[in-house]
Amino acid sequence: MFQLRAAKTDESNSIIIAFHAQWQEALETSDISVVFRKFGPRNYQPSWIYAYLTKPTSAIVAKLQLTSCEHVDVEDAAAFAEQGMMTRQEVIDYGARFSKLYVFHIGRILMARSPITFRYLVDEYGYWPDSTFIPLTPDGERILDTLGDFGE
Repeated sequence: MFQLRAAKTDESNSIIIAFHAQWQEALETSDISVVFRKFGPRNYQPSWIYAYLTKPTSAIVAKLQLTSCEHVDVEDAAAFAEQGMMTRQEVIDYGARFSKLYVFHIGRILMARSPITFRYLVDEYGYWPDSTFIPLTPDGERILDTLGDFGE
């Protein structure tokens, strides 16, 4: 069985991040150009984020190209609130127990022509959504690209 989750020695340049299902429309319309996270990769900057939407969607629905990633003070992150479709106060509240947030700047958003369901990911790859992020293996990245048919 291929593994999607990478160990430190076999990471690709892509990660999976779980999003609340409320973000689906923003992804579909490409209205979002910044994503805020409490945790992110420390030793490398990913090039792509695969967006896993939680219930009721429960599927990987999009692939987001990253143009840059910053680990900045919460107040500095809040300056990007509008680009992340949040208010300044929502960003500050989100990062309330943290001194810094990861700010992922998004370029293109590619929607999956074939969303990759939770059930399939569990059955075939032992996938379980993570509250932080999941680094992908190079094989995992290729598998998700094929399954999702992101139409690059």
